[in-house]
Amino acid sequence: MAGTSAIVTLLFGGLVPRLVPAALAPTRDGPTADGSGEPLGAVATAVSDALAQLRAGGATTYSDAPDIDFAATVARHDAALGLLCRVVEQAATDRRLRRLAGRLAAATAAQRARLEQWQADGGLQMAWVVSGSSVPLRFLEASLGRDLARLPGGDGPADFVRLAIAVRRRGFELARLQIEQGRDRRLKALATSMAAAASEDVADLETWWLEHVRGQSAMAHPVH
Repeated sequence: MAGTSAIVTLLFGGLVPRLVPAALAPTRDGPTADGSGEPLGAVATAVSDALAQLRAGGATTYSDAPDIDFAATVARHDAALGLLCRVVEQAATDRRLRRLAGRLAAATAAQRARLEQWQADGGLQMAWVVSGSSVPLRFLEASLGRDLARLPGGDGPADFVRLAIAVRRRGFELARLQIEQGRDRRLKALATSMAAAASEDVADLETWWLEHVRGQSAMAHPVH
């Protein structure tokens, strides 16, 4: 039980305060990556903050209680991605991107609420009695680190989408792992809904990304 307070901090609030300043201070000033007028100051700063929080997962001390490790990882991902999404929702000029960010922000908030309720109902204490291996989860976190290795790329909105795709892809895999190996029925239910939502999110984010790449290519090679 000695590690309980550390897990609680990681689950519910340990990451949030360091991201709040970026989330509350969007700006439409500063340079743009492609001359389109897209405000990159707030988004780029928020991307950098989210990357720092997600990469810190590589130094996580796992409990080897599978349900706790799942909950803690989801909480860390949601804290980083959710606050980044709030910035994009406020600052981006692309309406479609704002809608995507808003949907992701709502999804992460809903997952956080379910984890908080799980904790309030004693789920954390019960989860400590079940031991297991965190190796599969460590593998997923290492994979996420590789996905994020080339970020940021200097284009705030595009960096946001690339980051969101990486987190949601690994979130889908994390959810599948919990469905297969988890013990807590409420966390398995959360994982089931999380997998379905992540799959839809990745599809929509990838569609935006492909259209963005085509647009960039058209700007670089105009038809004469």
